[in-house]
Amino acid sequence: MTGHRKHLQKAFYILAVAVFLVWTLGPIAWSFSISITPQKDTMISPAPFLPENPTTGNYSQLIFGSSKEGGNVAEGRMFKIGLINSLKACLLVILVGIPVSVFAAYALARLRFRGKEVVRYLLLATMAFPLFSTIVPLYKIFSDFKLIDNYWSLILVYISSFLPLTVWLLSNHFESIPSELDEAAAIDSCNSLQTLIYIHLPISYPVIFAGALIMFISTWNQYLIPLIIAPSLSTKPIAVIISEFVTKTSINYGLMNAGGLLAIIPPVIIALVFRRFLIYGLTSGATKG
Repeated sequence: MTGHRKHLQKAFYILAVAVFLVWTLGPIAWSFSISITPQKDTMISPAPFLPENPTTGNYSQLIFGSSKEGGNVAEGRMFKIGLINSLKACLLVILVGIPVSVFAAYALARLRFRGKEVVRYLLLATMAFPLFSTIVPLYKIFSDFKLIDNYWSLILVYISSFLPLTVWLLSNHFESIPSELDEAAAIDSCNSLQTLIYIHLPISYPVIFAGALIMFISTWNQYLIPLIIAPSLSTKPIAVIISEFVTKTSINYGLMNAGGLLAIIPPVIIALVFRRFLIYGLTSGATKG
C-alpha cells in the first residue's frame, strides 16, 4: 500500500510539473511561433502552431535595422532606444534605491526612536495599494509641476514603488543578525554608521543583492506608469515601445512578439545567473529572526 501511494505521489508530482511547464512555457512557445511567421500569414484562421514559411525578418529588423519583408527600419531604432531607456532606468533605480533601502532598513531594525513601529507598519501598508491606483494623482502632480516626460520623475516613481518591499526585506534580515555583534562594535568605539558599514554590510550582501535584483526586474517590467507619464521616445521603456509596433491599418503581431521575446532576455539571464543570491536573499529576509 505504501509503495502504491508513493507511485501516486510521484505521478501527481510529474503531472503538476508538466501542467506548470505548459502553463509557463506555452505562451512563450506560441509567441516565438508568431515571431517567425510572415506578416501576411499571421491572420490565417485557424492559425498553425508552426508557420509553413518561417522567417527571421522580424528579428533582423529589430536587431540590425533591416527587414527582408520591407518593414519600417525606424521600428528597429525605436526598439534600441527603448532597450537603452529600460537599462538606464534599472541602473539608476538600483544606484539610488539600494542605498536608501539599506539605511532605512537598518534604522528600522537596529536603531531606537519614537514611532518606529508605526513607520514599519505604515511601510507595510503601502504594499497593499496597487500601483495603478495612483496613476491619476501622479499625473496631476507631475502635470502641475511640469514633470511629465521627465526621466527623473519616472525614476522617482519607480523607487517609491519598490522601496517598501526592499526595506521590509532588508529590515527583517538586519533584525536576524545577533545583537552581540553590535555590542562588540560598540566596545571598539564604532558608531551606528560604522557598525552598519563594517559589521552588517559584509554579511548582508546576498540579501542586498536580492533587493537589487527585485528592483531591476520590477523596473524592467513596468508598462502602465511610463505609458502615462513618459509619452516621448526619449523616455519610453522597452515594454511601451513594443506595444506601439502598429500602423494606421494593421498591427505587426510578428514584430511585437519578436520584440517581446528579445526584451525578456536581459532579466532572464540576470535571474538565471544570480538565482543563488535571489533565493538566499528572499529566504533570509522573508521572516523575522
